[in-house]
Amino acid sequence: MSVRLIAPVIAAWLVITAAAGDARADAETLVGDAYRLLRYWYGTIWAQDFTNGTEITADLTCDGVADEIYAWRDGVNPEGNYFHVALVSQPGGSADNGWERLPDVTGGLLPLRLTIGGDDQFALCDSTVAPFGSGYTTTVVPIPADARARFALPASCRNWLRIDDGMCDALWVGYDPGQQKLILDRN
Repeated sequence: MSVRLIAPVIAAWLVITAAAGDARADAETLVGDAYRLLRYWYGTIWAQDFTNGTEITADLTCDGVADEIYAWRDGVNPEGNYFHVALVSQPGGSADNGWERLPDVTGGLLPLRLTIGGDDQFALCDSTVAPFGSGYTTTVVPIPADARARFALPASCRNWLRIDDGMCDALWVGYDPGQQKLILDRN
């Protein structure tokens, strides 16, 4: 009698365990894709800069599936002083809209390079907090109703990034699924 009662419990446990394993495998695949894409597009040195960066898992692409987001200050770019945001999503958008791809990686990378200390409307202030790059805070916050209306974002878009350099107005980074590109806003 006790074997019959426990059989449905074991069957349910096996289904739940299999589903959790699939979700874990998908997450590990996305993280693996992210590191491969980051290493290819930013070079092996990006990991050194990223020590004071931020890694976030959140749905930024408005498809109900968590994406990997990386934000860090570039300390070795001879072209200038930059802060990078790299959005990695599966499957990602099209290459025509700026999504970068590798042939054997299912995810795509959408890069964003923000100037630091420039006169661009979306430039960040030059935070000199030590250690290098630690003066920038990137968080996920709900999209305010006025921003949703201004950018005509669908209801499925719930989050965007807030980048705070501790000095200037915060910078907001969202994603427009219709155009498959990142959008920027200020306070």
